Amino acid sequence: MFDVWHIGVPVKNLNQSVEFYVTGLGFEFLGYYEKTMAFVRPPGKNFTIEFLEFKEDAPGFDRKPHHIAFECENVEQFREDLIKKGFFREIQEITPSNNQMRLFAVTDPDGIKVQFYQGKAGFDKAIEHTINQYSDKERIVLDEDHHSDSSATKATDDDYYKVLGVKSTATLDEITKSFRTKAAQLHPDNKATGDQQSFERLAAAYDVLVREKKAERSRR
Repeated sequence: MFDVWHIGVPVKNLNQSVEFYVTGLGFEFLGYYEKTMAFVRPPGKNFTIEFLEFKEDAPGFDRKPHHIAFECENVEQFREDLIKKGFFREIQEITPSNNQMRLFAVTDPDGIKVQFYQGKAGFDKAIEHTINQYSDKERIVLDEDHHSDSSATKATDDDYYKVLGVKSTATLDEITKSFRTKAAQLHPDNKATGDQQSFERLAAAYDVLVREKKAERSRR
């Protein structure tokens, strides 16, 4: 299984978004990049939220997330802490979701709902019956024409290593290091070298190899 690296969120104003998440929610500030991107991280977590500043008439600006959801050890305490800060004009009451998961939300400067849930056991239970419908043995085809050619063959491990630019003897750390380097180059947000299709192929290859490496470790 792969780990979340970052979530890209288009915003109107970088400084307002950073203030909302860092000053308001207590996220860790990681820095700015070329005055068009900013990075923050939830406390104690490994993944990053990447804010991309767009003008309202810029292509792609309307493709914003509907919401961002976080697990919270104690929603009551966290909500009380936010109220004491006095940063937010409005903080929703704690309510049960469709799966009886208790949550509350605040709204960021771009209208995105930022939700905080008390665990995710209810969600896990709700989707449990669907898991068997997906086969871990099913491979993602790396051939660029696989969407239009139903006879395309499944990719092999050698293909995945080749996409990531590492040897078949590479360790998990080496695979991850190479993935991060190439992902930064191919990410669609990189105007110079970004490529959506190549980025998706890279992510698919990384996903498969990481799952295999972790499975190998568990068998030892």
